[in-house]
Amino acid sequence: MDKKYIFALSVICLILWQSCQPNASEKSKSSYRFLVGTYTQKEGHVNGKAEGIYDVGLNMETGELTTFGIASDLVNPSFLAVMDSHHIYAVNEIGPNAKNYPGRVSHLVIDSLGKYRKSQEGSTFGNAPCHITIHQPSGMYAICNYLGGQLAYGSIGDDGSFNDDMKTLAFSGKSVNPRQESAHLHMSLFTNDGTRLLVSDLGSDMLRVHSVNLTSKTIDSIPLFTFICKAGDGPRHFCLSADETTAYILNELSNTVSQCDFNKESGKLTEVTRKSTLPDSFSGPNTSADIHLSPDGKYMYTSNRGHNSLALFKIKNKKTIPAGHYETGGKTPRNYVITRDGKYLIAANQDTDELVVFGIGKEGKLEKKFKQTVKTPVCLIEI
Repeated sequence: MDKKYIFALSVICLILWQSCQPNASEKSKSSYRFLVGTYTQKEGHVNGKAEGIYDVGLNMETGELTTFGIASDLVNPSFLAVMDSHHIYAVNEIGPNAKNYPGRVSHLVIDSLGKYRKSQEGSTFGNAPCHITIHQPSGMYAICNYLGGQLAYGSIGDDGSFNDDMKTLAFSGKSVNPRQESAHLHMSLFTNDGTRLLVSDLGSDMLRVHSVNLTSKTIDSIPLFTFICKAGDGPRHFCLSADETTAYILNELSNTVSQCDFNKESGKLTEVTRKSTLPDSFSGPNTSADIHLSPDGKYMYTSNRGHNSLALFKIKNKKTIPAGHYETGGKTPRNYVITRDGKYLIAANQDTDELVVFGIGKEGKLEKKFKQTVKTPVCLIEI
């Protein structure tokens, strides 16, 4: 393997958790626990003000949030993934800079007392890494570098550490929007069995499906199938139905959701319907950000930055049916998370420094329950 692709990992072993952090028994009072990824410094599209990764508990009876502490000494930990309750992974979304410092990825370990230490940190061989995904059974991971269009991937050892086997795949292409001057990878996702990796490229209006060799821990450089979106769509995030026969692709620039039939064996994606994420009456600027299905697969939500809302869709007989919009009460809602019981949705308002808790009622309707200040929040993940 070329030396420039060797993943140089430095063991830092710094205790990051603040001394004021409550003990484990205090945390257990909340039914669910979440980590919040943030921006800590100014980048081209955001004025990061946070201190790191925030540890937040959700009271399942009242919907109230409690911030337990902050894992600091991390630069722009904007997207998170977990292997298990003891190992957290964060991309450090760093754009081009005077020192030509590339984007990075960090591995954090949670000890038996619930405290964190940063165990590893290394390069992603690209700028502005914006997404990391992990396939737990195989121990493989994939990272999307937004600037430069590189997909970085490798494997994780039994102890949760990154192995020294990172490789990269380079993507190229462009499209009609001024933001689509080159490849901009935004999300990747392994299928449940790990044999396929889907990768969205906002810059070239493509979603590629790659074969994965689980024995050699490698990803084929030539896509098994390439789904061509409409010019100017800008595919950002996507999700699969529980049976993996349907893909829902959120197009950031056209503010639409493409519902596609998905054949995992061939990798083929076939668009069935397209729906707008915005109400017909809205004409202002907007970019779509995140998309998730409810745990029972009956409802789907997308976030709108500009309209500052969550769009609700009903999924019935494999049809996507628009069912309303709910204001988030702040600016630039990015990612959000739905609790595993389908009772609550927590949204991150990036530019107004807050998390907003919604109760999920009948027909998937949302009702605001609680608001908590967290600086520049952009990603939530349950642990």
